Amino acid sequence: METFGIGTDASMATHINNICEREYVTVQNNRKLVPSKIGLALVHGYIKVDKELVHASMRSKTESQTDLIAKGNKTLQEVLDETLMIFKEKYKIFVSRIS
Repeated sequence: METFGIGTDASMATHINNICEREYVTVQNNRKLVPSKIGLALVHGYIKVDKELVHASMRSKTESQTDLIAKGNKTLQEVLDETLMIFKEKYKIFVSRIS
């Protein structure tokens, strides 16, 4: 997560807890996250539809846009408009490839 600038020190534990609760991963004794069958199936399904949906860079781009709002370089509306446009296009691709 740190490599891609995803989350903050305060939010990383929440992200990890969420994927554990959803049973996408399990935690081994050495604190290593291991994907579950459902986690792997979900990732493989998304990869077949749109590889960017599972790559950390997608989340990283979204979070960097949030930073621009905080710094006053973009407005909330600008970031919302851009992000919604990206995800609307991804949704169209997803729907067209879902079968």
